[in-house]
Amino acid sequence: MEGPPANATNATLTLSNCSTVNWGQQGREKSDLSNCPPGYKGYWHFVYTPAGILALSSANCVKVEGTPTSLIADNVRVCPKTDITLRARLTENVEGTPLEGKTITFCWVTNVDINNPQTMCANATTDEDGWAEYVIVGGLPKCPFSGPDECRYNVLAWFAGDEIYEYSQTDFNILVRQFDTEIAVLNVAGNQGDEVILSATLTKEEDSSPIAGKTLNFYVNGVYVGSALTNAQGVATLAYTITQTQGKYTITAEFETEGCFRGAEGEGELDVEFNGVVLTVDGVTICPLGKPIVTAKLTDLEGNPLPGRTI
Repeated sequence: MEGPPANATNATLTLSNCSTVNWGQQGREKSDLSNCPPGYKGYWHFVYTPAGILALSSANCVKVEGTPTSLIADNVRVCPKTDITLRARLTENVEGTPLEGKTITFCWVTNVDINNPQTMCANATTDEDGWAEYVIVGGLPKCPFSGPDECRYNVLAWFAGDEIYEYSQTDFNILVRQFDTEIAVLNVAGNQGDEVILSATLTKEEDSSPIAGKTLNFYVNGVYVGSALTNAQGVATLAYTITQTQGKYTITAEFETEGCFRGAEGEGELDVEFNGVVLTVDGVTICPLGKPIVTAKLTDLEGNPLPGRTI
């Protein structure tokens, strides 16, 4: 983080132990903090809001004469209103040896008011592998700066140095966004009156991994016919008795937005095949001066009656 981002606003900041400055006058670091001992330098630590506004965490005296260190961190992808784990790893710069028991400071924006950006900082201690972790319980507020469906927060992490090791810092982003989903619907075929199984699979769009325990609603030719939960493989199944006559009909499976996952729908085809019938005329009755009465029976090819049909 060598300077403000391209869309940064020239915000005025008040720094602890320092005077009021803005990006037009100063950069990220300053070496004239009066309370810094020999071998240390004064650093201002900035973190950006999603709109590029600068917000301040603190000004510190940090070690600049000692064994060099390296601090790395990965960007974080989370769902809205879920816990966020911030992680950074501290090592010696030369050999990459993990540094255990060192304090790492994380700072991030805590609100979405571009006129009054607020930051919060928290400390975590590195483990034997050099990793420090801090969990933001409940996540961060949804912000409007990165579009209607996502938000990016900037996080600054640093190690202030000690009597042996030098200062190091890194910055990374938190992306708050629901996962896109997709639905694949199987085609089915049968005769009128048959019971068939409607089947659809719900997966994450980015890696096709299955999503379990979600409700899919099924429609045949736009008419709701029932719902079912996805299993561990992301598959939902529903028994359906065909009421349609011969022809092709659209099967739609729909998932409504829920928690970490955005809604989706998929389509398949129901092919209702021709079902042969037998029409049997039992007799004709002719009444004097009246119309003849024809008695007939309609069955399928196996002799099962077919009620409700017009002959």
